[in-house]
Amino acid sequence: MGSLPNPPRHRRILFVDSSDPFANNVVGLLKATLPNISVTVVRMDDSEVDFHLSSICRVFDAVVVGPGPGHPADPTHVGFINHLWDLDEGHMLPILGICLGFQSLCYSHGAEVVDLHSARFGIVNPVTHRGGDIFAGIEEFDAALYHAVHVKLDSQGQGKGPEEGGGGGDGEEEEATVSWEPTQSCPALVPLAWDFDDAVNGPILMAARHVSKPFWGVQFHPESICTSKAGKELIKNWWRGAESWLAQRGPREATQEEISQVPERLLNPAGPVPKYSITPGADTGLLQELRLVTGTEHEGTALRWERYEAAGISSAELVEALGYSEQEVVFLDSQDEGRFSIIGPVIPGKTLQIQYRSTTKVLEYGVSEDDMSAKQLGSIEEIWPILQETLEVYNPHKLRRGTSSGVDVESDLPAESPFWGGLMGYISYEAGLETLGVELDESCAGSEDPDINFVFIHRSIVIDHVRGHVYAQSLLPSDSQWLVDVGKTIRDNHSTSSTETPNPSKAPESATIKAGNNNIQEALAAASVQVPSEADYRAKARRCHQVVHAGDSYQLYLTDESTITIPIPTTIPSNKTQTSSPSSAWPLYKTLRHRTPAAFGTFLRLSSTIVAGRSPERFLSWDRRGVCQFQPIKGTLRKENNMTSSHALKILEKSKEGSENMMTVDQMRHEMGSVVGVENTAVPRLMEVEEAETVWRLVSVIQGQRSKSSNSGVKEDGGEQHSTAERELSTGLSILKASLPPSSVTGVPKQISCETLRDVERRPRGIYAGVMGYMDVGGGGDFAVMVRVMVRGHGGSRSHTHARPQHDENKRGNSTNTDTDRVRDGDGDRDTHTRGFETWHIGAGNALTIQSTDEDAFVKMEAKASAILNTLLQSGAS
Repeated sequence: MGSLPNPPRHRRILFVDSSDPFANNVVGLLKATLPNISVTVVRMDDSEVDFHLSSICRVFDAVVVGPGPGHPADPTHVGFINHLWDLDEGHMLPILGICLGFQSLCYSHGAEVVDLHSARFGIVNPVTHRGGDIFAGIEEFDAALYHAVHVKLDSQGQGKGPEEGGGGGDGEEEEATVSWEPTQSCPALVPLAWDFDDAVNGPILMAARHVSKPFWGVQFHPESICTSKAGKELIKNWWRGAESWLAQRGPREATQEEISQVPERLLNPAGPVPKYSITPGADTGLLQELRLVTGTEHEGTALRWERYEAAGISSAELVEALGYSEQEVVFLDSQDEGRFSIIGPVIPGKTLQIQYRSTTKVLEYGVSEDDMSAKQLGSIEEIWPILQETLEVYNPHKLRRGTSSGVDVESDLPAESPFWGGLMGYISYEAGLETLGVELDESCAGSEDPDINFVFIHRSIVIDHVRGHVYAQSLLPSDSQWLVDVGKTIRDNHSTSSTETPNPSKAPESATIKAGNNNIQEALAAASVQVPSEADYRAKARRCHQVVHAGDSYQLYLTDESTITIPIPTTIPSNKTQTSSPSSAWPLYKTLRHRTPAAFGTFLRLSSTIVAGRSPERFLSWDRRGVCQFQPIKGTLRKENNMTSSHALKILEKSKEGSENMMTVDQMRHEMGSVVGVENTAVPRLMEVEEAETVWRLVSVIQGQRSKSSNSGVKEDGGEQHSTAERELSTGLSILKASLPPSSVTGVPKQISCETLRDVERRPRGIYAGVMGYMDVGGGGDFAVMVRVMVRGHGGSRSHTHARPQHDENKRGNSTNTDTDRVRDGDGDRDTHTRGFETWHIGAGNALTIQSTDEDAFVKMEAKASAILNTLLQSGAS
């Protein structure tokens, strides 16, 4: 407990977080709208706040009860919220309830809160009101809705539901059947607004206030990105009403005894949520080894680089020409309007690998798979400062700068190159679950791929497909010859590449890169495939629907897994790496990239982990200036029947996918705001149609700007900051940590959705649905969502029906996957480490909302899996 600081000149609002995925957005709306206020956040299940609630209310000026899943009659859903309405006059405060808070207000004053005929999550409907009170000066507006229950004031005054001859309407008839006055059942509540636009549920109460006490509530979400500017005006009107009531009540001083009962954390809140800070000082020998293996422990270092002109060069051909295609490498391959491709080769005996497994919580690091150091960690929380400090070993603003000549000069760094060296690799879905605090399913214990797998890249090649430049860069001392050798290879390779392709990233494959196609096509023709059972997947989808209908989740991204087992052609060379078994990984990846261009292609070979993917979706990027962006894709339409962008937008924004996009954006705003501050978060692009090679897609951008004092230890002028407190402020890595696993492949709200999906799927997703990308020593980073990805197996057995998809274009998803027409394959499971065969795992899924059906969910999941399978199998059949 503590003492009250000097009386503030501003008002203090207590915000009650009801475990909602949008809570930070409400806080941001309050701060952005109301002058001279501070907001203190408490959870609805905070027992200490509940015990001292009366005393706490004496040191605050108003309360906002936030939205959340659940029902106001269930104490586990509302905690102490229902007690707020019963405070005596001496402790009473103005209160605004939102969604669950509104339902609690009405329930506590005699209203029924009953199930809707059809739940409404991610729906945008018009709100009708009569002006005045909190709607003064506001015309009819559209508002975002997230609720499965509704308030029923009186059976006579509520109007008729669809089963009673009523239903939605668009005008006076429906308005006449509802009451704008207190009802006999709820004489203390005045209805303020209704939704008359729901044809299934009928009229729904949207707002109310208490007849004499300073209590207001709204069913809709004023903080949602899809609620118009009227949301801000409503908050202003509520605050005018609250201040008017406070003025009439007169000043009130809390007694010293009351102040002593208020927790110190509420009197003097610490500011930004500390759990998203990066705390330096991890106790590990990793950093020392990083310096030792590169010979830079006692000498200065420099970023040495050269830029070459190479318009139209093929990044895949360059990988082959440099000899990296059969070695350990991380290749981020950008096509389909993407700008940068990045090649990160592993240098035997020098490249440091960092691995972490969520099931054992063991960190391993070293430059050789046979000689890795191990450290037992308490949790994944200890990983993030290790990654941060690893990058700071080569902070370019602390290094000497030089060109390939080795001259120590303060020359400019290659500002247009997004990656100067640093960490490249992936973070699995299960690592995201651990970060979120979700216990893993027991099936994850058998996973062999690390959950976090990064290598520190000293040598890098960055291809700028737009400007036609290739950057060769090295953080190693005395590495000028490598830069020269890379330049020669680029010139030799560029002379044989096409320079007339409109988009250089789509340059046609040369004869060299096509040479191995016949061999891999023969192997694919003999492949066997395992696909999910339609009956099983649809049964899981129905379980998810029950959760959504109950209102516990607004959407759930349900996944499953297919496998393809491929004989390895005898012409495939043995890997020149620490991996002993041969692999057809590179020819397979070339097949995928040739047939399915993507902005975020990925090829990774690190020890026994091999990944080949063609993701269309960026997850999170941040630049060296501190601008961070999420870029979720929700909603796609094929380019057919003369589909235009405007027509595609009309279809997508009103569809299930439009609802998914809105929910995902609202949740990502909450996540970014938790780190950079809600006042620094914006949505510059909302549900805009973007053109890809074969589809139109619905894209949004959520952007956050880090404050000047949170630039990862580097000031804007490039100088060094020495304050530990400043280094602990928000960074791109903090946002990455705060937002895993990606919202687009989980659900809303994220934590309870991930717990539900774990219990339904009962299998590890692994690298699929995780993220892959880089973190740059200069302060930037870029990660893609790992969808449309193949992960090479380790010989583990999975129980699926074996079937080979057919190539009948009239079939759903272009493959025959129904239980009735499956073809049994007698080969059974094959050992991927037995010479001659390897198995690849392909995850796929689909978001389920209140608008989904289990059949539609299966069809869409199947189509996504077939996008990869049929690409490979049709190649084998050609």
